[in-house]
Amino acid sequence: MGSDEGLIPDEPSWDTLSAVDIGTGSVVWAVRTADPIGGTLATAGGLVFAGENSGWFRAYDAATGELLWEFQCGAGVNAPPVTFSLDGEQLVAVAAGGSFYDGHLGDAVVVFGLPKPYEPLP
Repeated sequence: MGSDEGLIPDEPSWDTLSAVDIGTGSVVWAVRTADPIGGTLATAGGLVFAGENSGWFRAYDAATGELLWEFQCGAGVNAPPVTFSLDGEQLVAVAAGGSFYDGHLGDAVVVFGLPKPYEPLP
């Protein structure tokens, strides 16, 4: 799809992050966003991470879709996040490189540590 393909003039555009029960095919929850979503990551600890073209990187509760935490990376987060372990700590990293569509370019890789044991973040 091209960048403007499928858009209705004078109508706000948005994206949706959805969790689907693969056994039934039904949508368990859906979160509407103001900007396109980049890659996503689900963890065994019950978190879903998703970045947006606006630079927001967010963590959601995998069971409910509740927003648990967010961070403004300063440039579009269009790449998929990754998780890895270092010295017993689980980390999540994502590139904030932006998009040539909106002009908010960046050149950062942002890394976050997850609390032990997992607890919802404010």
